[in-house]
Formats: sequence, C-alpha cells, structure tokens
Amino acid sequence: MVLAIEDLSLSLKHNQTIAIIGESGSGKSITALAVLGLLPPNAKISGKIIFTPNQGQPTNLSSIDKKVLINTRGKKIAMIFQEPLTALNPLLTCGKQLTAVIRQHLQLTKVEAKKKALDLFEKVELPHPKELFNKYPHQLSGGQRQRVMIAMAISCNPDLLIADEPTTALDSKVQFGIMMLLKKLQNESQMGIIFITHDLGLVNHFADEIIIMKSGKMVEKGTIHQVFHHPKNEYTKKLLDCRITAKPKIQNSKDIFASPNTIPVFSVDNLSVAYPLNVNFWGKIKSLRTAVDGVSFEVKSNEILGIVGESGSGKSTIAKCVVGLTQPTKGKLFFNGFSLKDVSSSIKRKIQMVFQDPYSSLQPKLTIGDAIIEAMKVNGIGSNQRERMEKTNLLLSMVGLPNEFQQKFPHECSGGQRQRIVLARALAVEPEFLVFDESISALDAPIQRQILDLILQLKNKLNFSTIFISHDLVAVHHLCDRILVLREGKIVECDKADKIFFHPKDTYTKSLIEAIPNTVQEMNSN
Repeated sequence: MVLAIEDLSLSLKHNQTIAIIGESGSGKSITALAVLGLLPPNAKISGKIIFTPNQGQPTNLSSIDKKVLINTRGKKIAMIFQEPLTALNPLLTCGKQLTAVIRQHLQLTKVEAKKKALDLFEKVELPHPKELFNKYPHQLSGGQRQRVMIAMAISCNPDLLIADEPTTALDSKVQFGIMMLLKKLQNESQMGIIFITHDLGLVNHFADEIIIMKSGKMVEKGTIHQVFHHPKNEYTKKLLDCRITAKPKIQNSKDIFASPNTIPVFSVDNLSVAYPLNVNFWGKIKSLRTAVDGVSFEVKSNEILGIVGESGSGKSTIAKCVVGLTQPTKGKLFFNGFSLKDVSSSIKRKIQMVFQDPYSSLQPKLTIGDAIIEAMKVNGIGSNQRERMEKTNLLLSMVGLPNEFQQKFPHECSGGQRQRIVLARALAVEPEFLVFDESISALDAPIQRQILDLILQLKNKLNFSTIFISHDLVAVHHLCDRILVLREGKIVECDKADKIFFHPKDTYTKSLIEAIPNTVQEMNSN
C-alpha cells in the first residue's frame, strides 16, 4: 500500500485563497480529489474533511451519504481539473455539457441555461461563444478547453472552488484575466479557493496563504510574504531557486544563422488552414474559419524555434500540420528540402510530436514499456523483442526514469513522469525533428526546469531540430534560439529570443511580456 497523503491539516476560510505548491506526485491533486470524494474505492481515508457552506451547517464530507455528496459536487463545491481533454466528455458538445450542469443544479429552462452558458463563455474570454457552444472538446485548442472547464466550475457560484492547475494551457494575458475573474467572483460570493499550481508568479499575486508539499507531507505553511521571502524549509528554498527567470543569453560562438545557403531541416511556405463552421443537410460547407493565415518560417539544423501566442492563435494547428495530423488548406511544407507530400512514411517518422496532454496521448491499457516498444515495432526499429526492451531501458534512463517504469500503467505515473514517458516514446523512432506542444504547461517549477534542461541535453546529444510551442514566454526564451509570435493565425514578429523578449517591436508582443507575473520586475531589479 502506498501512503499518498500523510497527516495533512489545513483550514480555509470564506473569501480566502490558499495555494498548494509541490513537485509532481507530492499529493496536491489527491488532496483535491479526496475533498470531492473522487478517489478510487480502494483508497483508505482517515481523518475528517469538514465543509461549511454559506449559511449552512458543518458537514463531514468523508462520511456523508453518497447521494448528498453528488448533489454537493458541482453546486456547493466545484473543481477545475488539470487535464481538460480527459475531464470533458468527448461525445457531447461543450455547450451541452455546460448546460447539463446548469440545469441539474439551478433548475433553469433549456433556453435560460443556454443564455447563461453563453454568458459564461464570454466571461472566460472564449472567442466566438456561439460557434464554440456547438463544438466538441477535440475541436478546441488546449487553452479553449481549459476555459470551458472554468466556465463549468463557476456556473453555480460554488462556496468552495478547487482549482487544480486552472491556467496551465493559457497565455500570460488570459491567465491574469482568468485569475482576476476568479478573484471578482470570490469577492461577490465569499467563495473559498484552493489553488493548486506550479506558477509561483500567480501565487504571489492571488493567494493569501501558501502550503508547500513534498511526498505527501506538508513541509511549510505561511503567508505569501513569509514563504517567499523567509522560507524555513530547505525544500522550499530549492523550489524557489528553480524558478526560470529571464536573463539575456550569452551568444554562442556557433551561429546557426551564419550560413544563408544551408538547407533548413523544416520549412513552411505560405501555410493556411481553414475549418468548416457551418455544413448544410447535404454536407456542403456554408462557411469557413481560418485558423492559420499565410504563415511562412524555417527551422535550421539543431535549432529550437519557439512559437508563442494566445490560445486559439494557431500554434497547435501548425504543429498538427507539421506532423501530418492536419492537412493544410493551402501552402507547402518541406522536410530536408523535400515536399512533405512526396516523402515516404519511413521518412515522415523522423518527425515526431510530444503532445500537450500526455495522459490522453498514452494508451491506458498498455504498460509504459509496451507503449514504447509498440512505437518501435510499427516503425521497424529493432530486430527482436529483446533488442527493443534493451532500447526501452536506455530511453527511460535518458529521460531520467528507472527501468521499473516499464511495468507501470499511465494512471500510476505523475504528470511529470508521463511527460518524460511520451518524450521517450517519441525518441524511440530516432527522430530528426521534434515538435513540443505545451509540453511543460502542467508541470511544477523544478520539473519544468528538468524537462527544459533534458530537451537541451538530448538535442545536443542526438542532434535533432525542434519546434517548441508554449504560452510561457519565460520558458520559451530560456530554451529557444528564435521566437515566432502568432496572433489570430498570422505571424506578428519573428526574431532571436533576446530581441523578442527584451526589445519587442510589436505592441501585441509587448502586451504578452508585460502580462507575465513578476518577470519584468525581476529583470529590472537584476
């Protein structure tokens, strides 16, 4: 039996926000699931979970009737889950899922529920709410799905909101806007918030108290000022030291842009992607929505190109085109000088993607070892099972995981561990070009730093080129050689990382940088 949480005690008042910080696997999300009664049946809980709603009586959530608990969830206690793609029902439209919650708890008519749902979509800054109302979760970007989850959580004005990484897939501007919205709702309804996050900048702005967890234990607790400026525990000090800060880079003597005649590893020429919005009864498309509009760029050998922009700006659509999961409406893509349309599947496997949500990109019924071996089998790598198993051990070692993980299933691994696993699986087919789509968005500061350093180490060791997509401009600046800024499917500007971060030309880029919590102040003070 594994002891996931040990002797944890905390108290949250109405209109108060407590932030829970800790490494992946420290017990943050399990604490949240325990409050909601969502742990598996074999989980053994000791202690009490006392919930006192506004103008209500204290209730022990760990011992109340299951039907009462189900009615409490969603109405009195709501949760924003960490991985929206797995939390949302893939068979129902986003609008139908939201109206179902509203109608169940608020007893509104179908028309009233739809009106409230559209208002909530606007509140959380979802673009084109009427269009998104009828879309399924897989048709939305990661950031848009996260905002749908937030809309569902706040739909019934709960007394307690558990926000488990609520802004992980959102850019800095929308992150700040969402947190301001939650703060406003909190002040209106006196809602208590348990804020689970790895973003120390947001914690500094929005939390009243902070709890630091490690291996299921609380190692430090205090006000923001106490913990941030006078940490007592060595682990807390380490956690704060792991923050990625923006500092000018020391220019490498080897300039990857020095030879203009070098054929790029990957190039995109006038790429456009449009999706059908309305289709009539006979299947004829009535209108289109352009997701990517005339984008052109190149990625040189051993270069890391960062792509940033707001949720829905076209980042993930470009990534899907690069790996062949989405067909462009127009434009061309070239790999090593050859059109991507003309190269064989054995060449296309040299282009791999590390997805935003590692849990949904892994087969839940396959062990980690089988998932990595399957990738090698499909692509004809390794002459026999023994050779593939040996390579799997080597790959796990390369990404910092012990061999025992071969026997584990995805649900038995933490978020950071799953991210390392999907990286190992991508490397199993010996790629020359890797695409990372928001691959560190759900990870805490130490694991983020480890993954970024791991990408750099593996890039230099294996000599692959990379597109790194993220909303985290500080991490992108830390990792990437150049940064491309997208807005509404178009390139706003593209230049070396230092120039984009410290001397942006476009007002939109400036607004993204100014919205990063604490970063600009830290830069100016150093």
